[in-house]
Amino acid sequence: MNKGNKVLLIWPESDAGYYDFNPLNDIFGLKGQFFPLPLIYVASALGNEWNFSLIDIGIDGLSAKQIIHADFIMISSNIMQRKSAEHIIQMANRFDKPVIIGGPLTSTLPHVFNGENTTKVIGEIESIEVSHRESGETVAEVLSHDMRHGTLRPLYQAAGHPDITKNRIPRYDLINPRHYFNLSLQTSRGCHHCCDFCQEVPLYGKHQRKKTRQVIDELDAVLLLGERKSIYIIDDNFMGNIDNPGIKMKLIDLLCAIEEWQKENDYPFDFFCQCSLEVADHNDIVELMVRIGLNMLFIGIESVDQTSLASVHKQQNLSTDMAAKIGKLQQAGMGIFAGMIIGFDNDSTITIQKQIEFVRQSKIPLVGASLLLAFPGTRLHKKLLAENRISPDRDALTKSFRSNVIFRQPPSELYGYYVNFTKAIYGPEEYFNRCLAWAAGWNDAFVLPGKKGSLQVNLLFSRILKSFITQGIAASYCLNYWNYMLRSFLAFRHNRNKLALAFYLGYYYRVVDNIVKRLESFSRKLPAELNCEWERRFGTKS
Repeated sequence: MNKGNKVLLIWPESDAGYYDFNPLNDIFGLKGQFFPLPLIYVASALGNEWNFSLIDIGIDGLSAKQIIHADFIMISSNIMQRKSAEHIIQMANRFDKPVIIGGPLTSTLPHVFNGENTTKVIGEIESIEVSHRESGETVAEVLSHDMRHGTLRPLYQAAGHPDITKNRIPRYDLINPRHYFNLSLQTSRGCHHCCDFCQEVPLYGKHQRKKTRQVIDELDAVLLLGERKSIYIIDDNFMGNIDNPGIKMKLIDLLCAIEEWQKENDYPFDFFCQCSLEVADHNDIVELMVRIGLNMLFIGIESVDQTSLASVHKQQNLSTDMAAKIGKLQQAGMGIFAGMIIGFDNDSTITIQKQIEFVRQSKIPLVGASLLLAFPGTRLHKKLLAENRISPDRDALTKSFRSNVIFRQPPSELYGYYVNFTKAIYGPEEYFNRCLAWAAGWNDAFVLPGKKGSLQVNLLFSRILKSFITQGIAASYCLNYWNYMLRSFLAFRHNRNKLALAFYLGYYYRVVDNIVKRLESFSRKLPAELNCEWERRFGTKS
């Protein structure tokens, strides 16, 4: 049994789903958007006795030599990384190397990765291990002990969720930042909401925040990786329940500390995070966010149909003027990336058109539209399972442009909605007009001083030139592109901040054009099993 201390941490490659940012890499001169933060949390939890090396498959590839040199292979995988994770395990098995795999995939789909010489970790590695409740030993401590003594078990499972104020600083020293556009940081886990479709609470529990000192120490560690980048704060809901005065004060304390840190370090970063829409109701929080350079938010809109929102307990978006709140955030200096969902029972041609009109009215340039998913452990999954509306394909969640939900709409109709929505919001003229309108109405008063953060990098000559070549010559939308870039230059030539934003949004059309084409291709050749599942459930041919 292997008892060495060389651990190869591997981040699998992701399948190209809706959120595929790889088309930007040619323009940015980079190979990846986000580095594998989960793996460096694993390394810190296991302790310093291990000799770690880290491989990001999408950037570095993986060789047999690297597998042979390692004593243990450790993988963290989400649902869109399954194929790559399986390939890694096959390589490791050829050389009889023990594999330890965790991450959201093993917690979501218990039937995966049950082969010999493979150990699965279910839950967070800093949590108490289920068979060691009395001793209070964590998954990491038990796992590390068994790795040292050659007694690895097939399964390690967390009992509940850890107190993240006790977490060690992630092993940022294992990251090579050269190829990444964004750096990553976590300040909290979990969420105070419990939307029926969301997996955050089942996976990570109710919202809890790190101590302010922890976050500042981690910023010090991230700073060693370089400047002039954006830090993606990976928290599912950065703000937490700020309607609670005590929780709000903790967030204010954190934001003030980050502001002071930014000043002391000459504003090396800007930030991008996820929040609920009710953040717009707190002017003091929004002002602090933009002052630290937190200038982009991902906000889950999901639907503008009140019946659909109520059906999944998306309470925070009910009975509120969402377009007005988004406008308020824009006026404060925020960029908005909105998430929307297709496939609610109430969806129809009318509701999809309302979604399109909402995007136009709010002028949000970037909208991620996904099908409704029912993750095991969520209320939605329990509800649909009782209605016999969960796909018998246990792997449906791991497939691009698929869902494990059997929708009320026939597949051809449902995917028709999906394609029509995506094509409507991402037609080149429609998209570029929204980008110009957004940049024109954006308040750039809080942009970081000088040329710090990631915004001004978009005006680098090399980036502009690569965009001109890849989009202005080779792209099918090249005429729309040139029209947009010229209009952007004329409109914002005296405002470098708005020009940099407009150019970035122009570059981003490579991503959305690729999305539209792949979704159309998938929809033209829908897998036969989708119709079979629907017919078995609803008894009528699509």
